[in-house]
Amino acid sequence: MFPGYSFTSDNVDIKFRVRQMTQKRQHHDHHMYHLIAYKNKVSGNHLPNDQPIADPNSVPYSTFLPSVDDNNTLVDEFVILVCRVWTQYIPSLQWFREHVPKHVVHQYQQEVKQKTEKVHLGVLEKNEQKHEDMVYIAKWLHNFVPGHASDDHDNPDQAVVKTLSGGDYLTFERHKEAQSSQRDGRTPSKRVEGLLAKMEDFHQQAEWLAEICWRQLYSTASARDIGTLHAARNAINARNITADPRNNFYASAELLDKYTDAYLVAGALQHFGMEDVNSEPTKNMYTGLPIDQDGKNQYVRETVSLFVKKHVMCPIPIRLAAPLSNEFKCRFCGKMYKMPSALVKHEEKQHSFKPDRPESPTPETKQDKVYNYTRRSLALCMLRRNHDDAIQCGDGGRVIRLYKFFVLLYKSTPKCPKYAYGTFETLAQALCLLTPRMGHRLTWNRFVNYKKKGETNHPLDLDVEHANKAFKSEIHGYRGEITQRAIDRVSRSLNFTEAIMRQYDSTTGVVRPSGRHTAVDSMDDVLTLVQQFVTSNLFDFIPGRSHYAFPDMDENALDQLDMEKLGKWMGKNLKTFSRKHYYTVV
Repeated sequence: MFPGYSFTSDNVDIKFRVRQMTQKRQHHDHHMYHLIAYKNKVSGNHLPNDQPIADPNSVPYSTFLPSVDDNNTLVDEFVILVCRVWTQYIPSLQWFREHVPKHVVHQYQQEVKQKTEKVHLGVLEKNEQKHEDMVYIAKWLHNFVPGHASDDHDNPDQAVVKTLSGGDYLTFERHKEAQSSQRDGRTPSKRVEGLLAKMEDFHQQAEWLAEICWRQLYSTASARDIGTLHAARNAINARNITADPRNNFYASAELLDKYTDAYLVAGALQHFGMEDVNSEPTKNMYTGLPIDQDGKNQYVRETVSLFVKKHVMCPIPIRLAAPLSNEFKCRFCGKMYKMPSALVKHEEKQHSFKPDRPESPTPETKQDKVYNYTRRSLALCMLRRNHDDAIQCGDGGRVIRLYKFFVLLYKSTPKCPKYAYGTFETLAQALCLLTPRMGHRLTWNRFVNYKKKGETNHPLDLDVEHANKAFKSEIHGYRGEITQRAIDRVSRSLNFTEAIMRQYDSTTGVVRPSGRHTAVDSMDDVLTLVQQFVTSNLFDFIPGRSHYAFPDMDENALDQLDMEKLGKWMGKNLKTFSRKHYYTVV
């Protein structure tokens, strides 16, 4: 059975400036929209496709929150990522790599290695920020949905095959608005029901870096606070980094990678009682027999897990106040209520249940705000690194599981409600709203791979960005005289042009660049930061300390998250999702 395909799209804007300006000859902005179809590598055809995974009006809210198993799995994944850094920078710990997996294993490792097959559908001279243009785009794209019926074959009983259509958050939002405006159509094709909007991962990476890591860890007032992100930027003279990471995303991501490595190495030196990276451990050492491989495996897992649980992991509040779903049902005795307030009183009075609520530390409790910053940095940076690693390995299951943590952190951050909403809807799609087959496709078909290796995947929307760059390079050759015919010619021939160029280079012996970013040795930068972090005792608990720029840093970013309000927010959104016609199973 055919595995199906999905669409990914993004806006592509080009501005032409004229050298000699007249009344009729002015600067011109072209707002266009690029669409690409990708063949699924994981079909999900073995799963049913006739009913949604769960009813949004009865699914427990806990489905979308990290469970105890999710936390334990996260610790195991962090162990692998931490060992990877320790064995890279600390010679005496290099033997650890023989006792932990090289990568986090998942069930579709062979499938995600396959080379991605794609078709350039073309570029439309439409602006996704205009509603009428987005409606046109959705209708045009629906022509490629299996089962689409044209106006000449107008059949209200004609079923369409649901097909995923992804992009960044703006595309995701505009896509759904365009579909909602067509909900009164007579047939599924006129209602554009064959498209299922989804949110892709590259722009999620950028949002996490800017709105979570940067907003919570970066301040230009912290230049003298050793251990802070801005102080690290100054220490290694990374002058291409600004207060807004969107100005240079890749440079900001590179700084955060060095910063994460430095914190992990400094933590290892404290954990093992080492003076520097070239010394030997003096505590938490392995004391078993050299030939005991099982003993070594257990020691490595336990000692690294101890470090992760002590310095990285933070408590996640998971005890929600009633109701637990949009059904007002007691979690203990199953008694049903019509009003949520009555259910809350019942659980508190009859079952002595009290939900997690934010607690402020007592004034008598002295905290080490510097160590709080250390733990906050490691928690956010390790979540980011795990997300990046999941994308590189094509591990869609891990990405969806991490989104449970992302939703909580987005909700605890005041200025990113849209990505909290979008990430929660992605979770709802994968775990509730879609059929098992479509949820499986949404989870596992999020990446492209052209190298046929297990760790060379990247997000679909990043691949569209690369295609945008190639399109702009070609279309600029038309010297500003851009027509829809020229746009079609360039956009639809990108694959063939690339194949011809590769064949010509192969025939003539021309060596093509690999396309990979050159890996510059960052050892000196990381060790410079490590030396600063160690001398400042960032991993020691010293009550009363604080950074000048972060005087009120809490240990856990979720301490002030109101779980009662979170439950109400989830329930309200699930009701909204359940009313959308494009989530109806045909």
